[in-house]
Amino acid sequence: SEKVKLLNNAIAIAQKLNLPIEEAKYFLKLTEVSPQYLKEINKDNIYKVAKDLEASRHFEKARDLYLDIINNEEHSLEERIKAYNSYRMSFKVARDLKTFMEKTGEMELFLRQLLDQEPDDNKLQEAWVEAKINYARAVWTEHMNPEARALLEDILERKIGSNNQLATVYWIYGSLHIESKENNEALLKFEKA
Repeated sequence: SEKVKLLNNAIAIAQKLNLPIEEAKYFLKLTEVSPQYLKEINKDNIYKVAKDLEASRHFEKARDLYLDIINNEEHSLEERIKAYNSYRMSFKVARDLKTFMEKTGEMELFLRQLLDQEPDDNKLQEAWVEAKINYARAVWTEHMNPEARALLEDILERKIGSNNQLATVYWIYGSLHIESKENNEALLKFEKA
């Protein structure tokens, strides 16, 4: 914020002294420091602008841009997933944990629907498993142990995801058992992990 303030002052001084070259130079630097000041938002810079708006706590504007990425199939799957993660996390940053959990569940559903269309896509499988793990963690944080277990069971039943992801699933599942004082079950899950 200090850099932005200084650059805006430099731009104002350049305008006052009628120095268009310096003004353009300072404005370019301003957009590098804070992309939200870009005059044109396009496919290549939309995510940077959204992240900058979120960092400046302009959550609604940032979320609108994240949703533009998520709902636009011109963006790659990776870009859409990255935007969805930022979208849901923006609620956590804003301390709206109820909505954060809802949006985490919506992300999992979004990816599951894509996975149902392309069940053999390994990247999509791993993205869905990651979203499901995140959702289970969010549910667990809200002290919904049985619901978190059901989410993890769904992953294990489908038998998809990377070895690291499955190890994480078993580790979380074991931790859920510990929380319920089911130490033998926890040990079995940790051994599988």
